[in-house]
Amino acid sequence: MGNKEESRLSAMLPKCSGELSMLERKVANYLLKHEDDITNLEISDIALACNVSKATVVRFCKALGFKGLKDFKISYESGKSRYSNYPGKITHSSSSDEISSSLSLALCRAIEKSMCKENSDKAAEIADEMKRSGRVDLIYRDVDMEIDWVEKTFQRSGISLKSISIENAQKTYSNEGGMVMILTLSPEANALSGVVKGAKERGVKVVVISPDSKSWIATNADYYIAPYSERIIDEDKGLVSRLSVLAIVEMIGANLLRK
Repeated sequence: MGNKEESRLSAMLPKCSGELSMLERKVANYLLKHEDDITNLEISDIALACNVSKATVVRFCKALGFKGLKDFKISYESGKSRYSNYPGKITHSSSSDEISSSLSLALCRAIEKSMCKENSDKAAEIADEMKRSGRVDLIYRDVDMEIDWVEKTFQRSGISLKSISIENAQKTYSNEGGMVMILTLSPEANALSGVVKGAKERGVKVVVISPDSKSWIATNADYYIAPYSERIIDEDKGLVSRLSVLAIVEMIGANLLRK
């Protein structure tokens, strides 16, 4: 490994080091000593070398602001992020400068990470499928304050759009063709499992945009795209996740307009 000034990992650690458990620090120390091999290491390799569980390795990655080892390795390997530092949590005792700094960093990370190459490629695929379908049923939750903007983003491309809240979809919704797109920050969206099953049985493509990658609707979608999420305010992901969802919507909308 190069000198410490060149270490990407050491630059990621300072702001979260106080939140690491003893076992997570073992993972950090091991990776600092083996930075040249990070992109080739599997989660089982790290866990075995550190004598910790795979879950501990995942928790370490999450402490740095990543979803897991894969997300961490992609960011580490790219070396392109200007926002690798971890934003501090905002508490009742935070100063105005600390609040401004943490929010700014978290929101910048949210945009950059949500618009990564993997999500960008999926956004292009989704836009192409939307064009073929010509019609989209938009089922939403948690982004309802911006739903008018979301509608306009898609409608400017000529897509026929019907939007309905998750609550109403659970009661009265029936798909009439086209595509189903679900925007949600909440795991409660699993209540839409019947909607997803019904659409897929009729050959209707289902898109899910949600940070909850383990939900039933996410794992059963034809297209799943994950916005970045960060807990910085009272353990609430809402602000950063909402911005991430809207960034992905804008990316899909831009792809709809390309020839």
